[in-house]
Amino acid sequence: MSSSLKETIRLQREKLTAMLGDEMHELALKCVHQLDNRQALESLLFNTLPKLSYCKHLYVLNTDGVQLTDNVTQSGKDAEHFGRNRIDRPYMQGIIGTTDFKLSEAYISRNKRRPSFTAIQVVRDDKGERVGLLGEGFDPREVPGVK
Repeated sequence: MSSSLKETIRLQREKLTAMLGDEMHELALKCVHQLDNRQALESLLFNTLPKLSYCKHLYVLNTDGVQLTDNVTQSGKDAEHFGRNRIDRPYMQGIIGTTDFKLSEAYISRNKRRPSFTAIQVVRDDKGERVGLLGEGFDPREVPGVK
């Protein structure tokens, strides 16, 4: 990989981390009260997406990494991913037990075969217990402000 490409990816990750930290935490706080209601979760994700124009898709996982919602995209829902176990995906490594927010390194997506980033935010209940995970996928080519 060329040094200019590595630098572009590094800048994108820095920008995304700065942009995402607070908004994903806020969305996780809203998700915690809807974890038992798939339709309400998907509605919340869909209604949040217009504020995240750079986001490809949002989803919610249980603490075992199993998807509780469809992938929610700007154009609607993709039911193909409901129930998918994501625990072994590269972006999930290191999230359990180490941090409440993680932005992955760039990787090639399994389904679309495109460069991708994924942000994972821990969802905690009122007692501070981990009750789920919020995922947000990105295409590095579409991250604003870094070309």
